[in-house]
Amino acid sequence: MWMQKNDYFVFKGEIEKAIDYTDYQWIMFYPCVYFFSIWDTYKDAGGGKEPYPSNPL
Repeated sequence: MWMQKNDYFVFKGEIEKAIDYTDYQWIMFYPCVYFFSIWDTYKDAGGGKEPYPSNPL
């Protein structure tokens, strides 16, 4: 199956099955990936080396 089973259950409207099938250890991993991507994007954009780097004026 090309998508997660809990996504399949949600799309079919079977919310209780999706909740039962959810692996909560993976849900706790998602914030780590999210915040790493924010930090990496900030670092690649210059990391505050110059004041207001996104201001074009």
